[in-house]
Amino acid sequence: MIPRSGRTGHIPLLRRATTVAATLLVSAASALAFAPAASADTHVCTTRYDGRFCSGEVAFEALGEHLIIKDIHKDGHGVKGYLQQYYDFKWHWVSPSSGRYHGKGAGTEVDVNYSVPDGRYVRIKACLSEAGGPGFACSGWQEDRA
Repeated sequence: MIPRSGRTGHIPLLRRATTVAATLLVSAASALAFAPAASADTHVCTTRYDGRFCSGEVAFEALGEHLIIKDIHKDGHGVKGYLQQYYDFKWHWVSPSSGRYHGKGAGTEVDVNYSVPDGRYVRIKACLSEAGGPGFACSGWQEDRA
């Protein structure tokens, strides 16, 4: 026998549960549709000439496409940051291809503002450098999205 209005039973509970579930689903879908895009941030560290880790650091901040180059350890070396972007099925340098050198000393950082289209794949690398020369004691490449 089907319960009449005013009586408790399985059908009204099922209907109420379905309504609650539908409301939650619509709320979740709305939150996802209007949520801001997440910014992707990543960083890499150099090794020192003697093998110690993180003498210099390069970080990529997707919001605004900033490359942050930090000299962490007082070792007499500067830090060089490299940034590439991926399009047309290959990696391209984001100017300049020789990387950005930071030689202001330990405990300092440089913020380089680039222009990379949103959503494009990028990769960064950090190296130690002598007066802006070729990098050494480099990190591997680390990928991210602008």
